[in-house]
Amino acid sequence: MTLTNWIFGPQAIGLLFLLIGIITYFFPAKTVNTWYGFKTPSSKNNQQTWDVANRFAAIFCIKAGLTLVVGGILINLLISSMLMPVRTQQMLHIISFMGSGVFIGPLLMVATEKYIEKTFKQ
Repeated sequence: MTLTNWIFGPQAIGLLFLLIGIITYFFPAKTVNTWYGFKTPSSKNNQQTWDVANRFAAIFCIKAGLTLVVGGILINLLISSMLMPVRTQQMLHIISFMGSGVFIGPLLMVATEKYIEKTFKQ
């Protein structure tokens, strides 16, 4: 088990999401803009949808980040405790790292869009 596996794993993606979530929670974008915040057509509809979407997305990022940090550590412990070739362990680490990043981004988008839709039924 190398130090690289402990640095670059789902926990690294988790730390990134945690950091983004904390920054956007404590320093939210004050107005609808094109460079900072959760930017989709439905979130940029008006100031109210903007505020709700960005607050939800920030909280989602914090929860997802914490989940990935804990999950990443557990995945690393599990993979390192299994008897298998080093190359197989490395491949599992790569798959878990890439899978966590590819999975959480779209999940954030879908969850926030559904929340906007539910909150602002038209």
